[in-house]
Amino acid sequence: MNCWPELTKLLVPNNLIVIHSRFGDRTDIKPKIKIAISGCSIGCAGSLATDIGVVATRAGFAVYAGGKLGAVPKVGRQIIRRANEEKVMAVIETLFDYHYQHTNAKQRLYKLLDRPDFPYPAAV
Repeated sequence: MNCWPELTKLLVPNNLIVIHSRFGDRTDIKPKIKIAISGCSIGCAGSLATDIGVVATRAGFAVYAGGKLGAVPKVGRQIIRRANEEKVMAVIETLFDYHYQHTNAKQRLYKLLDRPDFPYPAAV
């Protein structure tokens, strides 16, 4: 699959603005949680290798959780697919809230994926 430059130019900046305007003032987001947005499934922004990754697809957005780089890298688990923008924002909010409630400072999201109360227990 090829990148869609026109879509990426429109989609990524607009969604960054939406995410920042919705969550930028929150004081309950702990360090070490990261978000990446990719305009296509090639994922040049590293969306599959970060705590929360949003990837544009032809059918909407896919959301990944729990990816990371480093000495022992992990690919994020796809938790939502074919989502619209509002659903993506709701998923991000749920993940921020869950991370805040279940971590001490500076803990990555991948450590929470296998908890029985994780809000998105199975990959889709």
